[in-house]
Amino acid sequence: MKTVSALLLLFQTLASPGVPVPLESVLAKMRDDNYLGALEEIEVLLESGRRDPRLYYQKGVCETVLGRYADALESLERAREAGFGDTWRIRSRTGIVYFHQGRHQEAREEFQRVLDDRPGDPDALYYRGRIELKQGRFREAGETLLAVLDADPEYDPALFHLGRALLRQGRRDEGRGVLRFHRKREHLKKQLRTLLNLAAPPQASASVHLELAGVYLELGRPSLARDAIKKAEELDSGHAEINLYRGGLAWLRGSYPEAVRRLREYARSHPGDCRLLNFLGRSLKADGRKGEALTELRKAVSRCTVGVGLLADLAELELEAGQYQRAATHAGKIIDLNPLAPVGPFLIAVASLHRRQFHEAESWALKALDLERRLALLPTDREGSVARSEHHRLLHAVYVRLGNTVKAREHEEKMKPLSSPGE
Repeated sequence: MKTVSALLLLFQTLASPGVPVPLESVLAKMRDDNYLGALEEIEVLLESGRRDPRLYYQKGVCETVLGRYADALESLERAREAGFGDTWRIRSRTGIVYFHQGRHQEAREEFQRVLDDRPGDPDALYYRGRIELKQGRFREAGETLLAVLDADPEYDPALFHLGRALLRQGRRDEGRGVLRFHRKREHLKKQLRTLLNLAAPPQASASVHLELAGVYLELGRPSLARDAIKKAEELDSGHAEINLYRGGLAWLRGSYPEAVRRLREYARSHPGDCRLLNFLGRSLKADGRKGEALTELRKAVSRCTVGVGLLADLAELELEAGQYQRAATHAGKIIDLNPLAPVGPFLIAVASLHRRQFHEAESWALKALDLERRLALLPTDREGSVARSEHHRLLHAVYVRLGNTVKAREHEEKMKPLSSPGE
């Protein structure tokens, strides 16, 4: 599997900084997932009399990826004997081989030795989590895989198996939410790899660089998005979509008046572009131009595929306009899109409160607070999050209406320490 191949490359750091020239070619093949070609080249070098311990180590890496586990163990032992040493890298590699052979107890022992030397090592934790998952210890697996993501938030295989662990615990909404987030991130990263290849040649068009900027914006990498837009401007300063992506970048940075100006300019030639409608309505709302924002966001919902953030912005504006049923309808769509997003139940609770349906408001508000607490522990999309103080403020209002002074006071007290900007 390509994911596994990419993961195994994490162990290819060499024992010393000096890399012999022949080995550079081997590592290049491995980076291209050409492990068979790399293995053939290593064997040629060994047959020629080279006995560099790093050659044996990389031979073990290739054999592991190719499923030749007995050969891999032999190569790793030869690396030790040739002077590589009994390092954490050898232990990690040996543990991986044992894992794939189903020798889970021996694998755990190897990974524990790694963790003794390197507490929090994400690779050792990842395989320990995989072993716990295979052994049916789903809660422990979930905790271990969360620790991997604390150490390295970009460790995508751990994200996938965390979703599985949550599902096996019966935490279906959370598990599905994590797996959905994993799929979205994988899709964006595949797009990114494709666009980086297309943008590499000198003849790459401005449009390719702008598409690349769009992916960077979705991944929340504004500095790289800015560089891609700048390159597109150098190639074609009059390209219409420059204003679209400059507007999106300004929105991401919080420069809302600039975002609105650039997006309005783009709208002159592309008034129905869904990317425009997504950026423009939210920028107008953030800039305080609520009437215009409501018009644009309603257009976006009627014409385009929209996400949690846009629906939440629209629902808030509908609440302010007194359109409580419309707001609840949009909040229901949020729940359909992402059952883990606290903002959906939160907005339904607010709409219910306005409609004087106080017990319904209480039920939805408590669900929203519970989701917010869970979301804080999971590496998922945070776009549907709500400030914790707002949950307590809402529940305070609900319990005041219900005449429950004890609970109203309880949430008023909880709200106070969370009201600072650093909550």
